[in-house]
Amino acid sequence: MDTTNLQNKPHSLTIDKNYIQKLFENIKENLQKIKEEFDSIPISDKYNVSALRGAINAGLWGSIIGGPITGASSITGSVIGNLVGKKTQNPILSLITSTLISSAAFSALSLGMGINNPLSIIVGAISAAIASNIGNLTSTASKEINNNNSFAFKLLPLALAFNLPATLITTSTFSSQLPNIFEADENKKLLIGILTSLGLGFGLSIIGGPINAAIFAFLNTILTIINHKFSPKTENLFEKVSNFLSSKISNFLTPHLSFLSKLPKKLKGVVAGILIGGVSTLGASTLATILFPMIGPLALGIPLSVFLLTSFSVANKINNINEIQENTDKYLQKIQTAIEQNNLTEASKLYKELIIKNLELSEINKEQKEETIKQLNSLNEEQLKQALFQELSNIFLSNSIKYYINKNTTGAVEEFRKLIILQQVFNGQEYSKAKEQIDKIPSQQILQNIEYYLQQLNNNKKNQTN
Repeated sequence: MDTTNLQNKPHSLTIDKNYIQKLFENIKENLQKIKEEFDSIPISDKYNVSALRGAINAGLWGSIIGGPITGASSITGSVIGNLVGKKTQNPILSLITSTLISSAAFSALSLGMGINNPLSIIVGAISAAIASNIGNLTSTASKEINNNNSFAFKLLPLALAFNLPATLITTSTFSSQLPNIFEADENKKLLIGILTSLGLGFGLSIIGGPINAAIFAFLNTILTIINHKFSPKTENLFEKVSNFLSSKISNFLTPHLSFLSKLPKKLKGVVAGILIGGVSTLGASTLATILFPMIGPLALGIPLSVFLLTSFSVANKINNINEIQENTDKYLQKIQTAIEQNNLTEASKLYKELIIKNLELSEINKEQKEETIKQLNSLNEEQLKQALFQELSNIFLSNSIKYYINKNTTGAVEEFRKLIILQQVFNGQEYSKAKEQIDKIPSQQILQNIEYYLQQLNNNKKNQTN
């Protein structure tokens, strides 16, 4: 066999180093883009709380640690405690009500079923009260409390894998949530959580003797600290991952969901909620499968509750967003009319009404709404005018840039003219004279102004990066 040709061509088996380098650079660039996109995902300060969420949480935790009687008692206490909390705006009174009602309900149901062991009834009543208040807290309290509950629920399969009792996860969840209703620094909150976890740990496990109680209290305290310290950070990560994946899935599904555009607006929200709720249920089904050997058919309530909560939440959110958009469009037309009539006082008044109406539809909590409205009411007429001017300027400018980027120069010029006219009117010139004057400016000159602004914007970004 003649091997001359093979010996003369060793380069035929050589991998191009430049190609490999370019490949790695492309991979690095794509990973960097994904990282930047992931890092730029905002962490929402909004949280979705409701009596339905609280009842479902209370029922699930109660059923997991004590079965149907505990679950039913917990739901009853959670709902009534939630109502008392909303009526009185007093979280302590709400928790007391939830505790008493759930304990009484458990005792009555147990006695009605012929269970006469006092110790069993006491432990069961305490368990029902704990589960009830987990639900009550997640339906009336704060984002941190909601995060703790979600994080603890995600830890449940891990706890079961290590053969830890569900009671341990439940009591540590309650212990880590409770401090967040108090106005205190993090150290004091953590101390409250530790003392609560020690008390509940000893109280619930003292039946098994002092050593058992000490071990249970110790494990309960460790989980309480983990839940209290790390749950907000972990939930933020979960939210980022969820938003990132949702965005990718949405981009993939959107071309295939064009039929939704033909539906009425409210029905769109319902259909979208059902679709997203269905996807969210997949993860919950895994948890239900793990829990099924422990609690039987009750485990099926987990994916059902996730489906209901997600579907209702998404549908309500979409409908609220649509209503906010309709409000904004309607009020902006009225504001524009008032500006054209040189009535800046009326325009500012309408702007204030718009903010208040949209606040009512937003998901921020009652305290934040009240604080925002209080700040809004503290503004005088001149400050309101300045706020309105800034808002409209941002709208016209962003519209102009968007049109320019999309090669719609006519739209870009028109929006930029609106911006200049607005400046003239808020500087005291009559609208009709300002419009007549600005309309005479050649479109090419307007385009040059837009290009100059974009150039300045890019320079600022580069400087910030450097």
